[in-house]
Amino acid sequence: LITIILFLVIIGILVAAILPDLVVSVSNLITDLPGYVSSISNWISQLSVDEKYQVYVQQMLDQTEHAETWIKTNLSSQLNAIVSTLRAGIMSDLM
Repeated sequence: LITIILFLVIIGILVAAILPDLVVSVSNLITDLPGYVSSISNWISQLSVDEKYQVYVQQMLDQTEHAETWIKTNLSSQLNAIVSTLRAGIMSDLM
């Protein structure tokens, strides 16, 4: 029983040490995403010099805008919910 409790405490400490850094990293990624999308959009726009690729380039631009919107709206809130659930589960296991 002591071994199991000790194992759970060690796992809890490891997760508690890693989880805040993970949250910060994901938050920074979400914050910096518009800059990344802008860079990708600029790069894709440079590819659109040839008219036969313009349709494909526009589709890629539309998809990157859609992905950015999804990440900002859905992924961010889902990650916050997951982190909250993990914290609550870890804290309940440790107590």
